[in-house]
Amino acid sequence: MSPRPPRRLPLGTATSIGAAVLAFTAITVAGLGSFGAFSGLTSARLAMLAAPEAVEVEATLARVGITAETLAAAGCSSGDATNVGADALAHLDTTNWNALVSADGDVRDAQAEVDRLGKLVRAGQADQEDLTAYATAKSTLATETSTRDGLLDALYDAAVADLTSGETTLLETMHGNSDRPVPLQYTVSDRTDAQWTSLRNALANIKTSGMCGEDPDTACTTLVTNCNAETEVATAASNLDSNLAGVTSALHTALGQE
Repeated sequence: MSPRPPRRLPLGTATSIGAAVLAFTAITVAGLGSFGAFSGLTSARLAMLAAPEAVEVEATLARVGITAETLAAAGCSSGDATNVGADALAHLDTTNWNALVSADGDVRDAQAEVDRLGKLVRAGQADQEDLTAYATAKSTLATETSTRDGLLDALYDAAVADLTSGETTLLETMHGNSDRPVPLQYTVSDRTDAQWTSLRNALANIKTSGMCGEDPDTACTTLVTNCNAETEVATAASNLDSNLAGVTSALHTALGQE
């Protein structure tokens, strides 16, 4: 099995998680407003008093490449999705959730310090003390990121514990290719940068030609046809067509969303 790709936090996911946490914080503050004992608590501390909501668990799973779409494309059944959701929910208890929220905050703080000092360095305004602090800040960021990624790796391992090695391999391949601007079924296979670019351009040509009522470029049509005929791609596309609805429902039910 190829090494699992780094756990990245997409901006959209970060926004969703942050909004959910802030919403909970606002409700908690309103409920505790009359109790002086809680008046000194910060919003971050208040947010860490509760276990994650179902939508937060789902968003966190997406950070490690596990969604209803990727599960379906990997050939997982509704039963598999139920196990993934239940295992993730069991792992992401109050303790582990709080650790992840804290780690995310530490990474954000460390990144902000690196950005602040980096601007001084790039502008030629940094003195020796700033240069030393910059090196320390980058080291701190690397450490905090490693800690955060370790927590996400633990969630991933818990969530896929009941899946087959073939299913987890496909999940990891799709996660590693998730930044490629192509439909999901194409990300089950690895390609060179040049091949990804050619596929993206060919798909765009076919789409644009159809919108304009014109015939697509023959070479583009041939390339996409050949990619669609690849066993892994064809299987993933078929799995999405036949399994997505059931997998989505099962995952949401396991997470307590239905």
